[in-house]
Amino acid sequence: MLWNTIKKSLHKALPENEFGLWIEPLSCERVNDRELRISAPDRFFRAWIEERYLDRIRTVADEVAGGPLSVSLSVAAQGGGAPVEERSGQLRLPGATVPRRRVRSLHPAYTFDHFMVGESNVLARAACDALAKGDFSYGNCLFMNIGTGLGKSHLTQAVVHRVFDTAPSTRLHYLTAQQFSAE
Repeated sequence: MLWNTIKKSLHKALPENEFGLWIEPLSCERVNDRELRISAPDRFFRAWIEERYLDRIRTVADEVAGGPLSVSLSVAAQGGGAPVEERSGQLRLPGATVPRRRVRSLHPAYTFDHFMVGESNVLARAACDALAKGDFSYGNCLFMNIGTGLGKSHLTQAVVHRVFDTAPSTRLHYLTAQQFSAE
């Protein structure tokens, strides 16, 4: 297959560790006499290959094919299937594992659904809800200075719950004021 021949040529031209890290994970999605579509594991890979290796891949592909060959990159769909052109969200490093969610101090009932809104905390609830949704119209940082029992802990934990629900791979460290001052 054409892609295997191209990979062998690149293997000879690149250091072993570089080839193993950046070229080996690539796969061939489609090939015909004029086009080669290469699939990268994720957007980070695709961007890195485009920036650093795509010209070399095109040169080797033209040599191996014996003429001009259109080479394009895509992102492989998770779990197989057709390649995906764009994805939103945070880019990940190759080989990096997603940390497991370990927030011991979150109370499961401290969510926006269980929060009692009153006259004294309606603005705080709106600001926390906006922050959790990524709407920074109130700012990208939140400071609450309200009395005891009005929902500070409930609201901050509700923000954390919402963030984890919408973006499970987010890394977050939740501390109470007492834990923060002790550390």
